[in-house]
Amino acid sequence: MGNLFHAPLYGVLAFLWAGGLGAWREVPRRLPLIFRLAVSISVLWGILDEWHQSFVPGRDPDVFDVLTDFQGAILGVLVLGFIKAPREGAARRARQSIALAMGILATSLGPPFFQRYFGS
Repeated sequence: MGNLFHAPLYGVLAFLWAGGLGAWREVPRRLPLIFRLAVSISVLWGILDEWHQSFVPGRDPDVFDVLTDFQGAILGVLVLGFIKAPREGAARRARQSIALAMGILATSLGPPFFQRYFGS
């Protein structure tokens, strides 16, 4: 059940990294670079966390956790992008962001997830 918290926590981490890297004050043309950096830093942190778990008795590193971290980081910067979107075209970008977020969540909460954590 601990994996359920990976996506939201890494979403918040990426959101905060993007803000810390200047997403609130930068012009829109630099936002994609800031968002890529925020996601990359967050995923690297997730990889380091999984590597660290390999040294903790009773814990094992898991690639699925890193993928969930990546999905959460993407959602975090999508939320920030939605908040920061300029008025013009905001509705179109909002629909695209929501569709992408729903696709990511559907992928992470698909049958393999339920089989793994709830058994069948």
